[in-house]
Amino acid sequence: MAKSDVPGTRIRGPRRLYCLNLRIPPALQDEFYGGREWLRDALGTDSKLEAEKAVTLAKAEFIEQAEELKRRAVLAEAFDSLPSDQRAIFDEAGSVKALRAQFFRSSTARAFLVAGGALTEHDLGDGEPSTIVEKELAEGRHRGELQAFDKSVAREAKALRALGEDVKDPEVFGLRELIAVLEGYDIVKPGTVDRWRMVADRFIDFAGDLPLKELTIDHLRDFTIAYRHLPARQNTIELRNLSFTEQVSVGKAKKLTPVGEETLRQHIGAIRALMPHAISTGYLTSDPWTNFNLYSRRRKNAEKKERKRLPFTPEMVANTFDDAAAHDPASVDHWGPLLAAYMGARIGEICQILGKDVIQVGETWCVWLTDADERQTTKNAPSVRLLPVHQAMLDAGFIDFARRQPAEDYLFKNETAKGLVPMVPDKKGHTSIPFSGRFNKRLRKKLGITDHRYTFHSYRHLWEDCATAVGMNLVHNLEMGGRSKEAVLGSKAAYGQGARMKALKTSLDKIDPRADLETLAVE
Repeated sequence: MAKSDVPGTRIRGPRRLYCLNLRIPPALQDEFYGGREWLRDALGTDSKLEAEKAVTLAKAEFIEQAEELKRRAVLAEAFDSLPSDQRAIFDEAGSVKALRAQFFRSSTARAFLVAGGALTEHDLGDGEPSTIVEKELAEGRHRGELQAFDKSVAREAKALRALGEDVKDPEVFGLRELIAVLEGYDIVKPGTVDRWRMVADRFIDFAGDLPLKELTIDHLRDFTIAYRHLPARQNTIELRNLSFTEQVSVGKAKKLTPVGEETLRQHIGAIRALMPHAISTGYLTSDPWTNFNLYSRRRKNAEKKERKRLPFTPEMVANTFDDAAAHDPASVDHWGPLLAAYMGARIGEICQILGKDVIQVGETWCVWLTDADERQTTKNAPSVRLLPVHQAMLDAGFIDFARRQPAEDYLFKNETAKGLVPMVPDKKGHTSIPFSGRFNKRLRKKLGITDHRYTFHSYRHLWEDCATAVGMNLVHNLEMGGRSKEAVLGSKAAYGQGARMKALKTSLDKIDPRADLETLAVE
């Protein structure tokens, strides 16, 4: 083909006819063009004007196809976030277009139902209802059909809205809609919103997608009774694809271990906490669940004192330190155990430290544990704190390592089978999940510490025991442990700037996680 005077075309044959010769954008090649890299079509014209028009149309088609890909990506993301009941409606319809048509058919059918009659036969005989009882039965069935249609149409409408469709009616403002509003206010952590959604989806599966104004204490009581039979492990092959109600039924039938009292308290407490938010945002005037009390079974006092977490023993600390020393000096696997044991830091706080968070205050090297950066989160306000670096960490070369790291990057990397990889926050903003999994796996399989009461958090429990053993100043303990001082000091906690770094470091350097605390306490 000869060179053309119209960009995006070539000249072909003795008649010198134009032919499209456009490179297809890589993102479109597989989806729309069967993997072809070039669009080469005969235009059948020798008109320069017609050729230019054809090139413009082809490029416009590329733009439309690119927009279609974006729309599909948004739809896929929206579909992934659909609750199970709405996803079932979508699966049944097969497409957004079919679901929209189904929605309008349902709306039309509802209009006929409201207008006068029923979609099923209401009379008890061959003719019209004749007695008062028959008429009342017919009306009751009619109302029941209407309510069923209302719920069906509402579910279809909500599914369509979740998929980005502009559907105005009907509107049933329930728990999901309330959670969406509260998420927009950004008043709680993403993890709290996720828990709200999880429990709300289970409640809706159990009681239906009710408007907030129809919620009663009976709904919450019956839901709580059912929740007590929810299996503790729902992600098994047998249960993972079942609804909440189905999981409860299987749990009852097979007598599976149910969720614990603490989990029950947290989950029921999460959904109850939505009601005050509904009042404060104007969606409710009173709390339908205010008088509900969650009773727990009576337990022996000895059982109550059983610890969920145990502090590491000196031998365990020594073994975990030896294991940490074998890992890459740039990894959280190497430094994480030391920061937790000597400085009492939580695993999430350690994994999200940035290079710029290691600073010097006077002569004291310190580490900021903070949520100041968008990539960081903290448990609560007292968790934001400036910690002096323990002398053992200084002796291990921590500051030399930290000063070599980029200020804006995470201080540590994850050590994997493929080498070091950067820290990456998940959807909830957590960076610690991969390291936590690796640490626990080594703890159980390599070091033989199989009691599940021992975890990475056992370092923090040990740190508290060490602080008690050395008689650490209470204010120092609270400040370095990231705990609230108000409960202990009252209004005095709000005064002053707290202990100075030099004094805190003197207290911290007394901590020795390898020491026999029984002997230390006696001395």
